[in-house]
Amino acid sequence: MINDKPAKSSSDVRVGDTLVINFGNKTLTVRADDLVETTKKNDAAGMYTVLKEDYKETF
Repeated sequence: MINDKPAKSSSDVRVGDTLVINFGNKTLTVRADDLVETTKKNDAAGMYTVLKEDYKETF
């Protein structure tokens, strides 16, 4: 989701957008702080801020 709206992988993301990403039993909410065409792996962590991280219990 981008800004509380369903999104596809081809959706445009802008600086300041809030993204909700689901990974199996984990839901991550982040804010896009910077967007560049290419970057190094070490610089990627500075491009977003983690706002919320939730885990679902699995039995």
